Formats: sequence, structure tokens, C-alpha cells
Amino acid sequence: MCIRDRYYPDRLFALRPPTEDGLDAWLETLGRADAPPIWAGREARDDEPTLYVCRDRTCSPPTHDVADALEWLGANADASGSSGTTGDESGSPF
Repeated sequence: MCIRDRYYPDRLFALRPPTEDGLDAWLETLGRADAPPIWAGREARDDEPTLYVCRDRTCSPPTHDVADALEWLGANADASGSSGTTGDESGSPF
């Protein structure tokens, strides 16, 4: 399952570089001194892409499993307005 395979209305996906060095380089490229507040205290875990799903100022525990993240969000329901899947087999969550 890939996040990009479905349409999620009213959702924000904020991809963060997985390392502090990567984040620092990204912030320098953007000309920002600090990371956006949405990333405060949220880092990659176990050297893997890590998902934090946030809704109404409350965030899920960190997970590596896209299905778990979507379940927490409730976006896996047919009523979510999803547009279906593309059949991507890359294994990437994005």
C-alpha cells in the first residue's frame, strides 16, 4: 500500500528528511533557521521511513507501517473519498 495511491482530502503529508544532517541541509536550502513545528520531536526511527499521522493537534505513535497509519487516520474507509490504487509494487510508502 502506498500513500500516493489514494486521494486524501483535507490531509497534509509533511515529508521530513530522516537525519538531522539531512534536515539541516534542507533548512539551509530553504533559507530557514528552524524546522516547522509539525516536525518537533518527530524523527525517523530504526533508520526507516517513519510515519506520524496527526489530526486535530493529536498525533499517532510513530510507525513504519502505512496501513497502521491509515487505520489510525481512518483514511482506509471507502467513504474517505479515495480514488483507488495504481497497483504500484515498489514497496515505497510514498
